[in-house]
Amino acid sequence: MPILGDWIISQAFRDSLRWPGLWVSINLSPLQISTAGLINTLSRELRISGADPAHIVFEITEGLLLNSTADTRKTFDAIRAMGFKISLDDFGTGYSSLSYLQDFTFDKLKIDRSFICDGKLQDPRSASLVKAVIDVGRALGIEVVAEGVEYLSEARILQALGCYQFQGGSTDERFHLSKQLTMYEN
Repeated sequence: MPILGDWIISQAFRDSLRWPGLWVSINLSPLQISTAGLINTLSRELRISGADPAHIVFEITEGLLLNSTADTRKTFDAIRAMGFKISLDDFGTGYSSLSYLQDFTFDKLKIDRSFICDGKLQDPRSASLVKAVIDVGRALGIEVVAEGVEYLSEARILQALGCYQFQGGSTDERFHLSKQLTMYEN
C-alpha cells in the first residue's frame, strides 16, 4: 500500500501543474499517515514536481482520528507547515465528533454526500443539519465543501445556506464543473 500511495502522490503533484488555479485533493489512508517516511515523500515529490503545495489538499477521514496519537498531530502539523491544506472528509457520518474540529486544525470540512443526494436538501431536518455544519465551519474559519452535488438546484440551495464549494460529478443534465464555474455569473 505505501508504494501505491507514493505513486498517487507523485502523479497528483504532477497533474496539479496541468490545472493551474484549481485544487487537487489526495486522500491519505491511516497507513500513510502512520508511515514514518510520509513527510520525506512529500518533500521529495514537491521538489521533483515543482508543484505548488498551496493548491494541494490532503483529505483524511474521521476514522483516522479515532486512534490519533501525538505522532498523528506532528504529521498533520508538518504537512501544514509545508504549505499543504488538510481537509476532514465525509463529515457528519461514521465517527463524527465536534471535538475533532477543536483538537485539530483543518482548512476544509467536507459535508458527506448522504446529507445532499437524493433530494435530502428538500427535507427541512437535513437542510438544518447541513446549515449547522456550514455555520460551525465558517465560525471556525474552515472552508466548507458539499459532497455529492449533482444538480444545479442542489447547488443553489447550498448557496442559500452559505456553502459555495461543491464536489460532485455525474452525467446527463446533472451538475458539471462547467456549470459550477459559470453559475456565479447569474
